[in-house]
Amino acid sequence: MANFILKFLIYGGLVLFKELFELLNLVNLISKHLVTNDQRLYCSYSETAILIQLLYQNLAGHDTDYACQELKKDAYFKQLLETEQVASQPTLSRFFSRATEETVEALRQLNLELIQIFLQFHQVDNLIIDVDSTHFTTYGKQEGSDYNAHYCATGYHPLYAFESQTGYCFNAQLRPGNRYCSDGAVEFFRPILEGFNRLLFRMDSGFASPQIYNSIEESGESYLIKLKRNPVLSRLGDLSLPNHEDENLTILPHSSYSETVYQAKSWDHARRVCQFSQREEGELFYEVTSLVTNLTGGVSEEHFELYRKRGQAENFIKEMKSGFFGDKTDSSTLIKNEVRMMISCLAYNISLFMRHLAGGSVKNLTMKRFRKLFINIAGKCVKSARRQVLKLSSLYSLKDEFRALFERISRLNFSLPILYKARDTGPPLLGLQNIK
Repeated sequence: MANFILKFLIYGGLVLFKELFELLNLVNLISKHLVTNDQRLYCSYSETAILIQLLYQNLAGHDTDYACQELKKDAYFKQLLETEQVASQPTLSRFFSRATEETVEALRQLNLELIQIFLQFHQVDNLIIDVDSTHFTTYGKQEGSDYNAHYCATGYHPLYAFESQTGYCFNAQLRPGNRYCSDGAVEFFRPILEGFNRLLFRMDSGFASPQIYNSIEESGESYLIKLKRNPVLSRLGDLSLPNHEDENLTILPHSSYSETVYQAKSWDHARRVCQFSQREEGELFYEVTSLVTNLTGGVSEEHFELYRKRGQAENFIKEMKSGFFGDKTDSSTLIKNEVRMMISCLAYNISLFMRHLAGGSVKNLTMKRFRKLFINIAGKCVKSARRQVLKLSSLYSLKDEFRALFERISRLNFSLPILYKARDTGPPLLGLQNIK
């Protein structure tokens, strides 16, 4: 044994991401996009190397910069980074201090390019983009932290855009806590309109704005957006209801679907509005819900069925927060916190692609569960003069599944990635066949 060095490790499953990063050529992708205010003359760690380490720390389940002190003890972690030493906590913190608005935009472009590559491995004919806002609680005097009346709490009010069928996060933006839902929404999803096609946007009534409608229509894409209630829409919904004199108005529940053409004063032209009128048991009046859309096909009931699936975005946001620390807001400035948010977004999409590759029940695992089953694996690193061997525990119960996933990753071909473009043929989505 004198010719061997034996070290133990606790994150053996990170070798899966190491293999994926190498096939993606992630180092070059990051170097192509990443921009910071880096004025260092001499440094031990490049900005790209630091970002790679932060991604590994997030994927391993660590939400603090100081976690690098713990990861130094893992024999394999330095091999993942291909460095002699793990970057220290002060080095990581200074990386965030060098971040600018250009850094955030660079991370967004990197995220979109990764998604364009990942989508080549999915059979999707249309992309359904759910735009929603959420709340990040703050506990100090962070820049941009403010009171939000909707959540009755102090913090940030970020925006997210998720693709409903695959779960990928297409964009994320950190905003001050007092911003309204739709503030800056057009600029927020413009990169999605420019980089993808055959899109359907779903949003709640907080995004019911003619600027949003016009922006999507000018791009030739489609939308389903809930409208705020008003007396005119309620009256239009009531006109479509049956009027039976012998109807027991106080006992029988009733619901119906209808549609009309409606133009608000702030709109430059009339639009199609689908309505759902519902009266609960024991109620006298109907409650009318309205959706505005530019979809040309389908009936009102189909549109409401499609819109109700938008609730899945709440689960994606929950996973982003609980599994990838997307709501970590303990830095002092808005830019630093937004960079952390985008790193969480990158880790989320990379991990989700990994789970899609695994398929089966693994695809639906939360990140916390995936870490327990496929990342937090005990093993040992045996190093000789010529090579280094990673040996996982013989008691690992999912070794066959782990090996199958590793082999599936190894067979991926990213050498000539084709940027995403939806197929011209395929099943239409309620009128999307008219979009070019």
